[in-house]
Amino acid sequence: LAGFRKRPMILPGTDPQAILEAARRIRAGELVGFPTETVYGLGADASCDQAVAGIFAEQVAARGLSVRETERLVQQATIAPAATRAAAPRLDADSRRFEEELAESLGASVHLKPRSSGRGSVVIDYSSLDELQGLVRRLRKP
Repeated sequence: LAGFRKRPMILPGTDPQAILEAARRIRAGELVGFPTETVYGLGADASCDQAVAGIFAEQVAARGLSVRETERLVQQATIAPAATRAAAPRLDADSRRFEEELAESLGASVHLKPRSSGRGSVVIDYSSLDELQGLVRRLRKP
């Protein structure tokens, strides 16, 4: 796991540019730290083996786990079938660019969910009803 040890970016508040950078880094397989009131959370792309290994490396280092404890941690995490992670199609460069442009235009986190048929879904995350109202207003603009 030591080969995966790269310090995660710590998201500095709610600055939209920092959020876009955090999303870019997660898509690139990097880890991002999210401050909360009491601890930091780690964000990563669960479909990226390198990012998942990075989460494990952070846990091993932070908790000072022994080899046996590390083996147990990995075994618990691999109970979910690997096919589940592989089922989601990866975004190509154009789709990632569209996702970033939408997020920047809307000022919200946007995820494209492609299907194998060439169709897909756009998911827009919001954290409050006020934020949702703002999104609806922006989408209604001509």
